[in-house]
Amino acid sequence: IALGLFFYLQKQAEENDEDISSLGWLPVASLMLFIATYSIGWGPLPWAIMGEMFASDVTSKASGITVFVCWTLAFLITKFFSNVVSAFGMDIAFWLFAVFCILSIVFTILILPETKGKTLQQIQAELGGGADPPPEYPSDGKKVPKIP
Repeated sequence: IALGLFFYLQKQAEENDEDISSLGWLPVASLMLFIATYSIGWGPLPWAIMGEMFASDVTSKASGITVFVCWTLAFLITKFFSNVVSAFGMDIAFWLFAVFCILSIVFTILILPETKGKTLQQIQAELGGGADPPPEYPSDGKKVPKIP
């Protein structure tokens, strides 16, 4: 969002013959913040989710498809970034990235299930792709006697 704002202000400054050199730090700070937060948050997230969401019988194929889609989209973004900038301007390109980032946050909050403390069977049952989870029995802390 900050990069979109910076490039919008830069475009307005060029049109109105104004100086915004005092904001020269904003793109660098924005990129540093993005790199830091991406590396500890959204960057490794798809790779962590793969291990939790896919049943063991489909993990290899599903992981391959996930990796293919991820790197194909990264390639397409890199390939067509200059076309988007030429067609709409640098500010619109970064606003477009911001919109997709916000949509990914909404998707994560509304669609992805919480997996903390759940077994793979429970996650699969919640996603509708596996058998019912095993029943959970309350425990009073006593050991169950062994059956001979």
